[in-house]
Amino acid sequence: MIKGLKKIKPLQFLARVVLISFSFSLLLGLSACVKRLPGETSGLEQSQVEKSLKRFRRQFVGPFDTVTDLIAYTPSEESFNAFADDVHERLQYYSDLFTIYDSEDLTASKFHESPERQEESMAKVTVSAPSVTAELTHQEQSLNVGEQAAYAGREEKRRGANLREINAEAAEGPVLADPEVFELVRRGKELSLRVNSFNVALGPVTFLWHEAMEKAQMQREKASLPSETELKKAAAHCQPSDIILDEEAGTVFFKDKDMRLDFGGFAKGYAVERIAEELSASGEVHALISVGGNLRSIGSRPDGQPWQVGVLDPRGKNGETLDHYALEQGALVTSGIYERYFTVEGVRYHHIIDPVTLYPSKPYVSISVSALDSGLADALSTALFGKSVDEGKKLAESFGVSVLWLMADGSIVKTERWPACDPQKQG
Repeated sequence: MIKGLKKIKPLQFLARVVLISFSFSLLLGLSACVKRLPGETSGLEQSQVEKSLKRFRRQFVGPFDTVTDLIAYTPSEESFNAFADDVHERLQYYSDLFTIYDSEDLTASKFHESPERQEESMAKVTVSAPSVTAELTHQEQSLNVGEQAAYAGREEKRRGANLREINAEAAEGPVLADPEVFELVRRGKELSLRVNSFNVALGPVTFLWHEAMEKAQMQREKASLPSETELKKAAAHCQPSDIILDEEAGTVFFKDKDMRLDFGGFAKGYAVERIAEELSASGEVHALISVGGNLRSIGSRPDGQPWQVGVLDPRGKNGETLDHYALEQGALVTSGIYERYFTVEGVRYHHIIDPVTLYPSKPYVSISVSALDSGLADALSTALFGKSVDEGKKLAESFGVSVLWLMADGSIVKTERWPACDPQKQG
């Protein structure tokens, strides 16, 4: 979570965008020189319906501490700008709600350092990218007047505690959660009880790994791992069953006073799904959005054709893809070990922690999940890192999703019907 948004010089902002964009795991053509998504039809092939709408694109940094890439067909640039502003505001609203890192607790990103340390970190540190979420505590003190007003407006919409407040207070007694936060926690707990390689209550363990990564950012030569004793002690406070939910009252209570939630593998995908649902309900929409690797179609293209999307090969330097296909409706989410990591004695340790071993998962480079629901795809793209391919295929089948694995040796494995999904199994 963003610890305080500061004014960034143009070159620093450009470096920030380039670094985060480089870590994107979905092929959306983030370079400014790319005018169309790979596979997207040209104007000569467009129908009369599509010709009445124009294609626009916007990229922005901020919500969930990552890059958002939005493509939409609208009647005019003015209508697109209004649509893009609405999407940005909705994303920021959910990012505010799903904040977990306190300003005195853990700085999740080197981008939240002073400008001088930002430049030094970019030049020297082997950690490649920030946490998936952004701290907004005390943010209003460093925002400009317009941003302060927008932040205040989002706070007025809130109807209960955000995730950071729940982490801070739920061990003392039931906390009234914002309805969106309550639903996120409810679904996260449900998935955690069903899949042992996914655990939203793993916060005490992931905190130790985040802290180790943060120390590595500041002093690479002193980088170290959490001790086995620390990890085992923390793991004793990570039982999803200790999250007590009162659906009638809308409250969250921690049975274990040392519990801490971490929705890094679910919150962003859940937010994207909620926004897609909201926008679809508001009228006819023709848009494609990617938020830091969580891609979701919102309606088809105006000519009725599916969107052409691809999975980026993280080993490539020129936008090579592992696979591409037509996305009619739903989400494509990729998680990978190449985005956020630190190095100790020549060994890389990435950010995807296995709830069973308490260490970074192996042996995959990336996992892509095709599903109707972006939140489910986000959760499973993380959970599958803790499963063998055979176990993963069974898990994918039980949820009605398709999966593509990029193995450590460079080979690719897919579920039998990739990229098709089963709506009945996804509820």
